[in-house]
Order: sequence, then C-alpha cells, then structure tokens
Amino acid sequence: MSGAGVRIGVGTRVMYDGAVHEVTEWLPTVCGTDVVLRGPNSVCRMSVVELVSGTRVRLLIDSSGPESTDQMVPAAVVLSSLPKKRLEEVRERAAHIREVLTGYRSGNSEIAEAGEPRAELEHSRPLCDRYAAKSAELGVDERTIRRWVKAYEENGEAGLVPARFALQNRIGPAVE
Repeated sequence: MSGAGVRIGVGTRVMYDGAVHEVTEWLPTVCGTDVVLRGPNSVCRMSVVELVSGTRVRLLIDSSGPESTDQMVPAAVVLSSLPKKRLEEVRERAAHIREVLTGYRSGNSEIAEAGEPRAELEHSRPLCDRYAAKSAELGVDERTIRRWVKAYEENGEAGLVPARFALQNRIGPAVE
C-alpha cells in the first residue's frame, strides 16, 4: 500500500516513537505549518515536512492510495492523456451534467453564468424532468444522460471520457 494521495488532517493517525498518535491541530508558522500530535502519554509538535518525511514518524493509512496495480487509472492521468479537443468535449459534457444536477454549468450558484438557472433545469424541478430537458437539448436519449450523470458522480470529469479514448497508446512504433 502506498502513501500517495493520502489525506493528512485533523484525525490522521501516525506512529511516532513507537506509539500511536493523532493529529489534533494545524498551526501556521513563519516557516510553514506545524501539527500537534497527541498520543496516549505525550503531546508533541512538529512540522508537516517532518510528519511526512521524518524517520521517527510513519503514517497509519486507513485506506489505500493509488497503486500501480489498480484497475482504475487516476483521473489526472486520464484527463492529461486526452488531446486538447477531446478534453474540451469532456469538459463541455461535464458542464451539461453539472447543469442537470445543480441548475448551473459551473455547479455553483455563486459563479453562475448569465441566465442561469434556466427554468427547465432549476434544481427545484424533479430530476427526471431535468434529464428530459437536457436530453432534448442535446439530442441524445434520456438513458444516455442518466449514464453520464452516474459516471460523473462516480469519477468526476474522468468518468465522462469515452472508453475508446481513456488511455490510448499515444507512443508511436519503436524506432529500430
């Protein structure tokens, strides 16, 4: 199990000097950020740099981060592998899905575009009505909209990348 992508925050558990400690505070300092670790018999303070790279500290990972053997490729890898035109298409599709789910293409009322939310996609309307409105607008089947929503909810924008473009081998033939 790797430590890649592990969230560190209040509640993160670490092994420090042979005892389990928990991060209880984040403290900004002039030189960076420190954390307070509380253990069964001690309280200590150290920098975040020492926390993640020190030899006396080891993160206790409750859930694994990405592994090289994972079946699912991290979203950043999937999206960065796309040609610019395909990435724009995926982002446009994501905006449509956010509009279905929230009424706003950005997904947030605080950064709404002019004319948002449109009456047929207001969040107060039943979701099935919003699916129907979006399918009519895009000229696709309502099941397609449902499938896109599910993929977006499970994997964000990366879930909207068509499988045939997900990670095509973009390396040319070997040069002999």
